[in-house]
Amino acid sequence: MTKTGRQAQGEVGSLTSYWERTQWPFQGLIFLLPLILLYEIGTILYIRSYGENLPNLRAERLLSEFFNLFGVSGVYLPGLILVVVLFCWHLVRRDPWKPEPKLYFFMYGEAILLTIPLLVFAAIFMREQNMVQAMALAQATTENVAQNTINVAQTWQAGMLLSIGAGIYEELVYRLILIAMIHALLVDLLALPPFVGAIGAVLGSSLAFAWIHPTATSLGIFSFYTAAGVYFAMIYLSRGFGIVVATHVLYDIIAVSSVYFYNMMGD
Repeated sequence: MTKTGRQAQGEVGSLTSYWERTQWPFQGLIFLLPLILLYEIGTILYIRSYGENLPNLRAERLLSEFFNLFGVSGVYLPGLILVVVLFCWHLVRRDPWKPEPKLYFFMYGEAILLTIPLLVFAAIFMREQNMVQAMALAQATTENVAQNTINVAQTWQAGMLLSIGAGIYEELVYRLILIAMIHALLVDLLALPPFVGAIGAVLGSSLAFAWIHPTATSLGIFSFYTAAGVYFAMIYLSRGFGIVVATHVLYDIIAVSSVYFYNMMGD
């Protein structure tokens, strides 16, 4: 049975519409709400279970310290900032308000596929660097999870929560906020060509992303984080905030799990 011209046009239109809708702030917000809630609620349960806070995420701390300058503080402030930013962005754009559960299923599928090249790159890079722990570097954004934890279960929970938190708040700070700020500085203030602003924003945000990782103590590792930052920036600019956060979270979860099980086998 052949497809009519109308059906074929409808399928092309659906594909184009999907590509655009996944980048809408409202769809990104609804898509990310489960991760935001999982991190915030998981953090509360972690504190109640172990009587201590999670190791600090630098991106989350930067947000809190910035707003502390204006007398605004709170445990849930970073999460609230993210929700408010995406909500206000949605109001400015005037996109439709309709949640689309089917859309989110495909967005997670995209995130899984986009995680694979970064994992392959990390594996190749670490093999070339002759690192002892095959995935130790790949826990980039967990910031020494086990340093302040006292047992295996606590280390595992902290690692998973920090993987989610890093994906959310590092993308908020170094992609959503910093790329916009650098681009505005270069294009709007310095009147540079838009393509120069785009390149400068991607490179500048990626260098900042690499700089905040305490494990980037050599040129090689710093270069890896910078390249990862460029990759995340390209995903953000081409596929939107929701998908880049999910990609970052999935990568961190796989990386931390690899280190965790490596250490378990070593013990």
